[in-house]
Amino acid sequence: MHVISATDHTRTALEMGAVAYAIKPVVREQLVEALRRLASKATQWLRRVLVVEDDVVHRESTCKLLAADDVETVPVGTAADALRALRTTTFDCMVLDLSLPDRPGFQLLQEMAQGQQYGFPPVIVYTGRAISRAEEQELGRYSQSIIIKGARSPERLLDEVTLFLHQVETNLPPERQRIALTAKAMAEDGASCLAESPATAGVPTMPAAALQRAAIDHAAPAAVIGVLLARLAAPTRSGEAT
Repeated sequence: MHVISATDHTRTALEMGAVAYAIKPVVREQLVEALRRLASKATQWLRRVLVVEDDVVHRESTCKLLAADDVETVPVGTAADALRALRTTTFDCMVLDLSLPDRPGFQLLQEMAQGQQYGFPPVIVYTGRAISRAEEQELGRYSQSIIIKGARSPERLLDEVTLFLHQVETNLPPERQRIALTAKAMAEDGASCLAESPATAGVPTMPAAALQRAAIDHAAPAAVIGVLLARLAAPTRSGEAT
């Protein structure tokens, strides 16, 4: 999604997954560039996940859990390395541990939000420490999900990342399909380890079938974007609307 608006809500739009944001009025060249960026995103085959975790064992296990033919995991162990990666690479999702050696995860999220040079992909907080109600509310400003590490937390993490990356479960490797099915069963039984973010409290959840259909249809916008680009690229006659 590329947002074009008369008001400036750039940070909010980017945090919610928009490719870019433009403030009206916009010229024809800006529209063409916006559509080109959308086309590139819609046809992107490889998805990138940034894993920010200081513990080497946990970092490697998380990357192994999320890895697939169409998913590249980029592991970093410090907030500084995370900011460096966000400055140079576009990520589709970020998995963040709050306990980092150089600065707290909270501070990292604040720096990401304040710095225009950093990308701000959907963030999943994946931490082993207890979170107070006040901290949960603060995290709700920046992250889409909060998962407390535990016996069943890998299943929940995989389930969340799969949705953010618009992956279809039937296209996942067999082991990841098994884990995803376990996560769904946990959610249905009310045994989820996921702490609901205050930012999404009370928002109706899309049924699993609808989510899967959305994932299947995610490639369709590429064709629409191609048509729009062709129309914008074609010369217009005098007085003809674009």
